[in-house]
Amino acid sequence: MVVPDADTRKTPRMRRREARIRSILDASMQILAREGLNGLTIQRLADELDYTPGAFYRYFPSKDAILVELQRRTLGELHDAFKALWERCGVLVEERGVGERLASLLPILATARLYRELPVLKPTHFGLIQLAVGEPNQIVQDDEIGPLVPTVMALLGDVARLIATASSCGALTPSAVSPAQRAVALWSALHGAMLMRKFGRFDEAIFDPEHLGQDVGHSLLVGWGASAEWVEEARELLKHLEEDGTLFQRGP
Repeated sequence: MVVPDADTRKTPRMRRREARIRSILDASMQILAREGLNGLTIQRLADELDYTPGAFYRYFPSKDAILVELQRRTLGELHDAFKALWERCGVLVEERGVGERLASLLPILATARLYRELPVLKPTHFGLIQLAVGEPNQIVQDDEIGPLVPTVMALLGDVARLIATASSCGALTPSAVSPAQRAVALWSALHGAMLMRKFGRFDEAIFDPEHLGQDVGHSLLVGWGASAEWVEEARELLKHLEEDGTLFQRGP
């Protein structure tokens, strides 16, 4: 017996609804890229898509809900990029016969490196993440934020598992601080380093986000017990995964 997949079970009406939601989100992303957060309004979206403003409320109850869905989609895409990169790390480790401890550090460094590339290669994506985690003002109301939480926790959970693996094999020193807390610490440190980019116009050397991000990642791992030599070896291994100087894979 052949069980139909989810897509084949969808009615034409359901597929049309999903297509309209995608078009709203795609248009919202384009407006954010061109005009920033203040440019994203229901009226602006209506003009862009030739809808009546009231039509949007059949799909999203508010602008907040659109922002949350954009953030959820962005973090989901980033998580997918991380998982693809971790698979490539696994293949590289097998091909080169890398030892267990070094192999456990490689995907952690790869994660940090990919995140450091985000503001340059995908600035609108980074801006949405910044709204979610770095904006001090409450942009989205508490009752709208719910759909974002599982996506954030799933991403952090996978990074925490990488850190737990490195601790269990002796690459990192076990600690009373949980792997999840270490994952949050790594994300916080990297994100903060990326925000220094805007100050580069005053002094490029001390505010260079790439060097800052590399340094905070290295310092955290060594502070958590990793050998500085292993960290450097892992960083050298990462060069074998680069495509045109980036860890982001090019699309077809």
